[in-house]
Amino acid sequence: MGPENAKENAMRIPVLFVILSLALAGLCAGSAFADGHRENNHEIAAAVTAKISLAEAADAAERHTGGRALGAGITRHQNSPAYEVKIAEKGVLALVLVSLETGKVLRVEHSGPLGRAAKSAELAAFFKDNPAAGGLTAVIWSAERAQTGQALEADYSTRDRLYEVEILAPDRSLHSIHVDPATLKVVKTTPGESEEVDE
Repeated sequence: MGPENAKENAMRIPVLFVILSLALAGLCAGSAFADGHRENNHEIAAAVTAKISLAEAADAAERHTGGRALGAGITRHQNSPAYEVKIAEKGVLALVLVSLETGKVLRVEHSGPLGRAAKSAELAAFFKDNPAAGGLTAVIWSAERAQTGQALEADYSTRDRLYEVEILAPDRSLHSIHVDPATLKVVKTTPGESEEVDE
């Protein structure tokens, strides 16, 4: 092997390494996208068959704990879908699981002091300072009035100081509705794309 071949081989190794690294990164990203899509697909299928709405689950969690609902979405509990509602209760963050079928509280997990969950602590402070502000249930109803459909998730953005409510429209498209909790007014609507659902 001559010096030119050695130099050529030395250049091929880094190029091959870069190509393999990019291919591996692409596989990982594709897998993460597939997992996210699969998770979203399960949430949509669960919401379509649910007998209880996200707003009703938030209300049930508040009544059960005596706290204030801060956010809600769909999760898994014992291999079945359930609503998960974040509750601020006497300075503690609780996660309340609610049945999609009956509205019954399945489980309450205390996650610790609100201070550890900065976003939840900020939102709890907002509600404490603004007791007349609409609660999570009212926020969800405002979003569902603005965009016909069913709420899948409601979460607070500390950056915007707005709730983002994800709505599944009758045509299976997902829409993000941004609601001001102080006024219950819809500030922004972002139309989404249609989702295919395995039923």
